[in-house]
Amino acid sequence: MDVVIVGDQYLRDFGNTMDVLTFKWMDNAVEKDENLRLPEYTLTSFDFQDCSRVYAAGAFPCLNVDFFLDRNREYFVMQVYLPSVLIVIMSWVGFWISIDASPARVSIGLLTVLTITTQATASRASQPKVSYIKAIDVWLAMCLVFVFASLLEYSLVNTFSRRQVPKPVRNRAQGIFCNSNSEKKKMCDDLQPHVEAAPEKEEVPDPQGREKAKRVDTVSRVLFPFSFILFCFVYGLYYVVFARSSFSV
Repeated sequence: MDVVIVGDQYLRDFGNTMDVLTFKWMDNAVEKDENLRLPEYTLTSFDFQDCSRVYAAGAFPCLNVDFFLDRNREYFVMQVYLPSVLIVIMSWVGFWISIDASPARVSIGLLTVLTITTQATASRASQPKVSYIKAIDVWLAMCLVFVFASLLEYSLVNTFSRRQVPKPVRNRAQGIFCNSNSEKKKMCDDLQPHVEAAPEKEEVPDPQGREKAKRVDTVSRVLFPFSFILFCFVYGLYYVVFARSSFSV
């Protein structure tokens, strides 16, 4: 992000009043080495001020210089934003993997969650500790939400695909299927003594549940990328356009 940081440097003398000693800025008082490069910032300009003040003991000389630094976007794009985007995209790969491949889909979900968590921890460790929420914190938190949501999506898909329903009982003599939803339940009850008893509590996979699981995967293939693109648009619009002035400290 383009962030303006102001660093203050003072030159004061409380041993002599302005009647004895005064400070004045010279022309080109601060010189910048053109070969000097910072990994995260670029020194853009200076602001020279006279901060002399009158105290109870007298007027004392003071000079102040402000250094304005622009944050290098390339550093954070390459170190934080691009890797986190690739991790979020990798979490969507599971939507195209078979529902029955549980080890593969669970491994992808856990790996992406742990990677984003590690990246967020490393990012916080390399930055100053402040009391407010930074733009990078919002980005990494939302990336963690997206990869965790993809893991929860598979738990929902797995629940649908493993749903069991009672196996219907077939009357071999009359060709009638007897279960709790049959409209001919009374006829089944009358014929029950002549029907070979089915095993108790026998269940079979629900074909409708598997179809629901496939529909959830199909919807997620579109919903997750669309939601992430929408978040990136809102994030960039807010922090680059509307909240640019809030980065000054």
